Amino acid sequence: MPLFDIPVVIPYRLDNDDGGVLHPVQIRTVASGVPAALATAEVLAYAHGRLRHPGHQIQVIKERAKVGAAGPQVDGPYAYVLTRGSLIHHLSFPARIDSQAGEQLHGILEALDGRNVFGLIIDCAPLVYINTVGLTALSAHARMTQLFRVPATIAKVLEIVGLNRMIRTHANLTAALESLVQNMPVQPALST
Repeated sequence: MPLFDIPVVIPYRLDNDDGGVLHPVQIRTVASGVPAALATAEVLAYAHGRLRHPGHQIQVIKERAKVGAAGPQVDGPYAYVLTRGSLIHHLSFPARIDSQAGEQLHGILEALDGRNVFGLIIDCAPLVYINTVGLTALSAHARMTQLFRVPATIAKVLEIVGLNRMIRTHANLTAALESLVQNMPVQPALST
């Protein structure tokens, strides 16, 4: 089933906010259609709210979500970038991360400002190959990276080079996000 870039704006509310302030999050989901985009946006917004407002219960208001038109098809692995702002975007990669693609991956990850990024959640299901250049790019950013849906062949490569001890791998997006939230260093809450 083909996947597409589908923009979603979805708000959440903090548990103790008597004023009912909504915090909208703009999310560039990767999904097969509107229902999948909404489901993905909901789990991403929930994790994002927990990261931005530690110690608060988050209520995602999915009935207020707005979905945009489907954009380009996403054929390879992709990464959700959870930032301290109100935007979650994704980065797309080729299914084969060879030397050239590995250098591009390294450049993209290097350009991310770690002070403004909570984490990087990479869907590896479409990944069929990764060489040492790509592995080096991932290891250089292991602290902020979580992987999910890692194919057995790629998992074996991560194990052989020892990268599986540096980067957490998960069965699905929800588990990867929960790990990111649970392992985030305590930050002061944002003022609202």
